[in-house]
Amino acid sequence: MKAELLFFAGGPAASERRRQQLRDQLPEIGAPYPTAHSAYLIDLEHPLTDAAQERLGTLLNATAATPSALARYVVPRPGTRSPWSSKALDLIHNAGLTSVRRIELLEAW
Repeated sequence: MKAELLFFAGGPAASERRRQQLRDQLPEIGAPYPTAHSAYLIDLEHPLTDAAQERLGTLLNATAATPSALARYVVPRPGTRSPWSSKALDLIHNAGLTSVRRIELLEAW
């Protein structure tokens, strides 16, 4: 079975309040403030139609993108499935997007 993968880029990985807390704390230790964004890796049984892909993007509040070669991605350990992934997959299937086999939330730095 051939894997069909989609990558979606989302918004900031932390709330504005948490980002402000980090900005306030990091100068004390002389570290630059890194920015992290959410990203989603989606495994499909078969390609999505344009309408289905748009619906998925709306559900995730994200847009289809190409992963950046310069970014670093924090991903779950191989062979594990996060609780977030399980719940998100239930919601996506309930929205009629049954060709999604798996979805994982990543952090892009």
